[in-house]
Amino acid sequence: GVFTAPQIELAALSVAGNTRAWVITPLAGVSGGVYGEVGYKPQTGEVVVYFVRDFDNPITPDANEIAITKQAIINRGKMPANAIESDIIVLAPKITPAVIKIANLTPATADMRQAVERDLKAFIEDILDFENVLTVQQINGIVANSRDSSNNRPTGFEIINGDIDPKTGGLLTYGGVQWL
Repeated sequence: GVFTAPQIELAALSVAGNTRAWVITPLAGVSGGVYGEVGYKPQTGEVVVYFVRDFDNPITPDANEIAITKQAIINRGKMPANAIESDIIVLAPKITPAVIKIANLTPATADMRQAVERDLKAFIEDILDFENVLTVQQINGIVANSRDSSNNRPTGFEIINGDIDPKTGGLLTYGGVQWL
């Protein structure tokens, strides 16, 4: 087929520096928001593409990078003959730093804290995807399975915050740990 989500994603990723892309296609009965703004849900015939540039600071693309990526999608995405440029909406996701609050870590050594922070950061950056919620259950599992340099796991801790939701059009990034 033409103009499939994988083709669109590959076209977005063909731009040097773009590292991750997500294609939002219309869902039956789900549309709305403000056209061209984060969180917009496409209507039939439209597609919304979000992307980031993980090696840039910030990782969110600027207006020029968005324009270049949109042009790459038009040129390489194998658009059908009846599609028009305004049917392609290219956006930067809203970045939400996930700050995790942990109390009563045992053992409360610098080594154990560093292990927990490393594992939480890796999970958020490598496993969580666009619009994915970081749940308390996930946080509990990551902390419980962290191992310090002596291969010890935490014997006690308490997660203070609830689920962390990036919302529609959002992407969680690691915002650190607040030790309480």
